[in-house]
Amino acid sequence: MHIISMLEEYREMCNDAEAQGKFGAYKKYTQKYPVLFNAVQKYLYNCPIDALREYIEGSDITALLHQGEANYERGVFSHITDLVDCTRKRMGISFPFDLYLGMELGNIGGASLPVEEGKQFVYIGMDRPIDFTFCEFFVPHELHHLLRIHCTGEKDSVTLRSRMVSEGLASYCPLWINDLPWNQETIAQSLGINKKSAQYMLEHADSLIKETWIEGDKPLDQEMMLRFFVTTDDNENVHVPGYFVGMWQAHALVEQGYDFMKLTTMQTSEVLSLMEAVRPE
Repeated sequence: MHIISMLEEYREMCNDAEAQGKFGAYKKYTQKYPVLFNAVQKYLYNCPIDALREYIEGSDITALLHQGEANYERGVFSHITDLVDCTRKRMGISFPFDLYLGMELGNIGGASLPVEEGKQFVYIGMDRPIDFTFCEFFVPHELHHLLRIHCTGEKDSVTLRSRMVSEGLASYCPLWINDLPWNQETIAQSLGINKKSAQYMLEHADSLIKETWIEGDKPLDQEMMLRFFVTTDDNENVHVPGYFVGMWQAHALVEQGYDFMKLTTMQTSEVLSLMEAVRPE
């Protein structure tokens, strides 16, 4: 595991922005981490950096820098490093990868994405407020993505069902690795949602699963992502149903005796066949 702290380069970028302009300085900054930002632009933003000019110009990069500096002072950088190292050993991850202690635009909490060239990576955003307890769920989630990409070679989730598999297994991983019970509290913690929403989705799991499977072959677009994978309103009962349904079905398979690590290394089509067998009629 190679550790890459992006804080110092981000500080230099903020200084450069005063003379060069924000977009020019940020674009130069991303070129220092080509493996990371090529993957982010392809798989998360789905556009080249030039298309993000207005968004970058509107970002408060100084505030993001201050958040990163505060996290460093609190010991978050070292805590995340230790937690990732401990968790990757428990998961049997022995292949080399880069750990980015990341500074970006404040909207990527974590990511592990396919790479065209270079070393696989896990990115943990240091430009956001970080809760130490949530890290116990968040880190295994991202390391599961890393391991699954490495084992399957799959590049992208292009349909609702395929994304449901990858996010559902990753969301269940913290419960599996820490031997936690399946209940309202652990689901809420793993998905980063409130307990009320977790309880509602547990009580209405059958209907949520049916809805997800009915629409599951549709390609992922902005509308589908917002409906199934983005939390938008804390007053709503249903949050991130795509994550929840995949997580629910991963739990159902483990309860039936399937080995979680074998599910992790299976191709998505195989996992979907097993999940279809446990979904409600």
